[in-house]
Amino acid sequence: MIPARLFYVLVFLGLFASVCELRGQEAQDSVYAVLAGMDDKEQAEYINDHFFAIHSRSAALAIELGEKALVLAEKNQWTRLEAQTRKNLGVAHYLEGNYPQALLYYQTALDLFELAGDPSGQGQALKEMANYFKKLQRYDKALEHLEQAIAICTEVRDTHCIAAALDIKGVVYIEQGRLGEAEAIFQQELALQLRLGDEKALSYTWANLAEVAIAQGNFKQAEAFL
Repeated sequence: MIPARLFYVLVFLGLFASVCELRGQEAQDSVYAVLAGMDDKEQAEYINDHFFAIHSRSAALAIELGEKALVLAEKNQWTRLEAQTRKNLGVAHYLEGNYPQALLYYQTALDLFELAGDPSGQGQALKEMANYFKKLQRYDKALEHLEQAIAICTEVRDTHCIAAALDIKGVVYIEQGRLGEAEAIFQQELALQLRLGDEKALSYTWANLAEVAIAQGNFKQAEAFL
């Protein structure tokens, strides 16, 4: 006989799984209902514009819709839209742990952004590739891609891209034990994030600065950052 406590736990887990499945189905039905009234271009743009909002509710649905947008972009030869879709799909696969698939999407996106004459897109793709290499602890390769991303995004004054690349660069330095360099990078990022006024991104930057201060044994400074 199953103990009473275990029985209730199993019932709860079953109900929780059912609720999650229902919400996932509701999200799918809702998105497809919106797409039904759109032409091909509008559908592909909508999917890309809302990709990560959809992903936050259902990774599988985001990937499914991303593949749909990719087919539309390829069929109609919308190069920039295809590049954006591939970059987004790369991020989704990266978050799912499908790293080789993610890198393939990133590389193709990078080539297409270049073909489309979109340097900001190139910078974003390079940044994501750097994050991939960081995950694999291939730090030299990560830093190489980050330097390229920062250079391209600086040239076109894409502050969001620069800040995001600096954030990854600082984390690479932390993982390498290069704490002084990490602090300097995060201070550069902080200046940009303050200018952008992105509260969520700022919270991550403050947290990174606190992590560096703790690693340096400067607990009072860490407390000031948090």
